[in-house]
Amino acid sequence: MASIPRGEPRERGLPCDSLQRLAVTSAIEQTLLKRDPTDDLLQQKGEAQLRDCPLFVSWNSLFALWSVLIPCAVAFLFEGAMGFLEYTGVMAFGQLDGAYAFATYVPLLKVLFQSVELALMAAAANLLVYSFLRKFTGPAQMVFHYSIYFAIGWALLLGPLLGLFSKRISSNLDKDLSSFRPDHSIYLFLISIADPLTSLFSIFVSQFLILENRIILNASRHIFLMSFAEVFQIMSYFYIQAFNNNQQYLYDTHVIQDPKDIKYISPLTGTAVGSLLSQFIISVWIIFLFTDVTIFGISHEGVLRFNCCTRHRTASSRALEDRPQPKPAQILRKMFLFFPQNYLTYSYIPLSILLINCVMNATYDKENHQKILYNRLANLIYMRSYSIFSAVPVAIALSFRVVSMHTLRSGLYLKTKRLFIISLLHTIIIPPLLCIFGMLFARPMITMLTPKMGMLWGETASKEMVLMFPTLQKAFTAAALSPIITGPYHLILIICELEEKWLPSLLLSLGRTVVCIVSILCYGFILGDSVDFLPSVFFGDIFASIVGVLYAVYYWSKYTHLASIEQARAQLESLDEQLNRHIKEEHSCSESGESKSDSSKGVSARGNNRYGRANVDYGSAFDTSSNMTGETKEIDD
Repeated sequence: MASIPRGEPRERGLPCDSLQRLAVTSAIEQTLLKRDPTDDLLQQKGEAQLRDCPLFVSWNSLFALWSVLIPCAVAFLFEGAMGFLEYTGVMAFGQLDGAYAFATYVPLLKVLFQSVELALMAAAANLLVYSFLRKFTGPAQMVFHYSIYFAIGWALLLGPLLGLFSKRISSNLDKDLSSFRPDHSIYLFLISIADPLTSLFSIFVSQFLILENRIILNASRHIFLMSFAEVFQIMSYFYIQAFNNNQQYLYDTHVIQDPKDIKYISPLTGTAVGSLLSQFIISVWIIFLFTDVTIFGISHEGVLRFNCCTRHRTASSRALEDRPQPKPAQILRKMFLFFPQNYLTYSYIPLSILLINCVMNATYDKENHQKILYNRLANLIYMRSYSIFSAVPVAIALSFRVVSMHTLRSGLYLKTKRLFIISLLHTIIIPPLLCIFGMLFARPMITMLTPKMGMLWGETASKEMVLMFPTLQKAFTAAALSPIITGPYHLILIICELEEKWLPSLLLSLGRTVVCIVSILCYGFILGDSVDFLPSVFFGDIFASIVGVLYAVYYWSKYTHLASIEQARAQLESLDEQLNRHIKEEHSCSESGESKSDSSKGVSARGNNRYGRANVDYGSAFDTSSNMTGETKEIDD
């Protein structure tokens, strides 16, 4: 066994004389330049952070421009198509005394407001990221805070402003024939006040719970895309409502004699069609969130390229950065595997609405038309509140999902319990709190808001809200229960996504949809023309959540078993280090007390070193593949 020379320090890093030379050199530079030598290092580190983490701050104006111009262009295309139909006599929207104008310009106004608001929100999110990197001080910090406050204030004021503008636009229209109704303004109020708050919550929860900048950047682009996609929902809703008003006008003017000849389309159908189209776009976008691609010459990095602002440029990270872009075949395969499940998950409610409208008797009934309209509006409010209440735990789960996927791929999955923090937040802690809040405060809020609706939209709206009051109570109560019902379903989707098991998640989403279809069909045939379809929508979620709970229990037991194995392995490694440290100490003591020959004789003769027959290479004491034949190896320092 080779000996270790005495008096010679082991080289760990740079030699002492090299360190001294570096210290002297740095002292001379500090004296000459009269500055802290760490300034350059900090500046280089900050610049490297900015290079590694593209902020897209300058792109905010571009995305804001897209989010305003593209929806407006689509809206004007619709307007041109409707104008052509009116000019050729196929439809007669112009006979509705301004209904066509309202159906066109109010959606444009809504899109314009929301686009500007989302642009401010994304700019605030980017400034939030930028402030963490640059540490703004002075006037810049003040501007940053004011931008955040302005974005939140804009979101809070958007709904009431839009409702008041809707009233002013329609104040001079014929109330009997106009497509404007107070319930339309209420609908605009709800969607315009709810979506921005949900988006703001998602952004700031992602920032303060994860502190990962790349997620904020992708979230801002995702929100811009949602603002572009949502225009299809609102415009389809109003255009279908204008079509129904046109049919009503033709019936009232005796152009259509038989009520059976009236073609009535539920406005919910238009909302459902717009939702399906927007969810299609968003589902495709989600695929790109997890894939590195180049779109229109702009390189897009998926969020799995993690820790972009803190990573060290090692050989492995450089190899990861220099890897080629995925081929189109790989992107298509990923879309094929994950797109159906994603689309079914987020298109569940619109598909349910379409099925319900197909089952319902959609003929025009002048006597029951008002009652059906109340029920449909209540169901529409229920759908919005259902998605809003469900979005709160889902936003938290989505925020943690990326972190969990990264820990899985980086080999740290068994050493973290973050996934089960998600499950606790998602199914045990937050949903019951939201449910209690909804059960306790939904009815008082409706009671408080109902009289004030008359102040905003007139006495007609107040009377209609009173008639809708029982249905609204039931809708909000059901929406308050939605997080508990949908929580386990989203949890199983997270688990399947972590393990890249796309087939179980797809089968579960298909089963959820099939159960919903069967329940809707049975419910529709039993109740006939009733539009109270809340129980039928719940059946699919209940089925999926039961399966999700069972799978979560199985996965928890599996994780516990693997975690116990990992813990035992960690204990063995700790004992391994202790034993090797003890071996090293005994070996150094024996060498310092005796000469090379005496120490070797002492070890063989006296047997003081009980590890003399082990493989003393400072390796693993529990390594069964090591040399256990009694031979010794040389120690190379």
